[in-house]
Amino acid sequence: MRRASPAAAQGFGLGIIGLSSLLMAVDYLGIVLMPFALVGVFFAGVGIPWMVVATTTTRQRATPARLQGRVGAAMNVALTVPQLASLATGAGLALILDYRLLIVGAGLVMLACAASLFFSRLPEPVDADQTAVTEEA
Repeated sequence: MRRASPAAAQGFGLGIIGLSSLLMAVDYLGIVLMPFALVGVFFAGVGIPWMVVATTTTRQRATPARLQGRVGAAMNVALTVPQLASLATGAGLALILDYRLLIVGAGLVMLACAASLFFSRLPEPVDADQTAVTEEA
């Protein structure tokens, strides 16, 4: 995270997870799934910490200390409510479409989002504690 922006770190993690999703659907091509699934699960485990650490670090840096609890709770709600909706949507789509097609679609969407994050030119977040000191002076 020190060498790259938080958005690039999140994009890197999301890209790894997107690639691992595509590995999970390789049996759609008639290839034996288990070896690819194990590699995919391993890489998903590598990608998730990149996203979590980048997101949490950015939230902590950009939020004043007195608001950390409230912003943390709001972030949890902002992440879990859409996740719940996507689970319900995915379950409904799995009744209609082949699950491997859904996995490929999710992997491609994650790769597109990862590319936009990785190559974005977003400004670095300003540390909230430094902003508070500057405003008091």
